[in-house]
Amino acid sequence: MELSNYPVEILVFLFAIGGLAGFLNTLGGCGGLLTIPALLMSGLSPIFALGTHKLQTTVGVGSATLLLFKKKKFLWRKIRSIVITAFLGAIVGAFIVQYINTSTLSIIVPIVLVVTGVYFLVEPSLTKTLFTSKTSYGDTYRDVVIPVIGFYDGMFGPGTGSFFVLASTVYKRIGLITASIIAKPLNFSTNIASVIVFISYGHIVWELALLMMVSQIIGSILGAQYLIKANPTVIRVLIVVVSFTMMIKYLYDMEIIQLI
Repeated sequence: MELSNYPVEILVFLFAIGGLAGFLNTLGGCGGLLTIPALLMSGLSPIFALGTHKLQTTVGVGSATLLLFKKKKFLWRKIRSIVITAFLGAIVGAFIVQYINTSTLSIIVPIVLVVTGVYFLVEPSLTKTLFTSKTSYGDTYRDVVIPVIGFYDGMFGPGTGSFFVLASTVYKRIGLITASIIAKPLNFSTNIASVIVFISYGHIVWELALLMMVSQIIGSILGAQYLIKANPTVIRVLIVVVSFTMMIKYLYDMEIIQLI
């Protein structure tokens, strides 16, 4: 479908959402909670919304990852093993989602959002530990936690970046800023895995994906520049606010709040 078949206001809306999602993805990892609902609002089916989201967000996360790599903010040799397990987990999840009813996955979102929001709200020591050359990754973190998050990203995805940050702070006691940086190459690998599968099944609206790619790149680069010098407290607040805001939105969409 050509872009001319979409109303101008829809295209402008998707472009703006792509930029905002790219910025938020780089900082807190919740961009998918904006782009997937936005694509659904444009008339796409759930499976095409997922595929289109994966393609456009891959470019945004990739831009942020490349910038952080050039600035030597993470060591490839230290994260290589977890990047691989995240990739493998996402491949499995992306294959499975091609054969299930994706609308049922929305039940998962409020649960994982409230867990993420509460943790970042009450955990007092997120900024005390830094990622150094002495940091190592245990088997549970590398072989179970990371691929499970990758599996979730391949199957659905919203909030994946936050979950990678959460996993690093909980299991490795890594500082919040550094955990957010490490989450970028992890999220990039899961997005690449997902895109490979979605392209093979033809579940991508390329025109909309390319449109949102442009704004994703802009938002991601701005987010990466800010992340390097950001105050950890700001990142914490951002994750908490986005998590609870999107939880309320999902509960409202599911008509739970409306019934109260």
